[in-house]
Amino acid sequence: MNTGMIVKSRSAEKFTAIDNEIIRNVELTLEERGLLIYLLSMRHDWVVYKKNLHERLGCSKGQLDRVFKGLQTKNYILSVKVINELGRFTGWNHV
Repeated sequence: MNTGMIVKSRSAEKFTAIDNEIIRNVELTLEERGLLIYLLSMRHDWVVYKKNLHERLGCSKGQLDRVFKGLQTKNYILSVKVINELGRFTGWNHV
């Protein structure tokens, strides 16, 4: 089963501490930085379904895919295949 889970540390609900490296990293585009900060601001047990995330953020699926891929390429998001007990691919978990 595809959990779509974002795995992150626990944080207080009303604020998010963002590492200055994320904020000041000139290699991140403004879009990548915004998406990363948005994802980090969610509850630790929040489940993201990328297919619906673009609607929530008010952008196109193509734009979200491009920005998400940029964060994967820069090692801010690690996507891990989910394989069921029958050895079949069922989706992705994003760490």
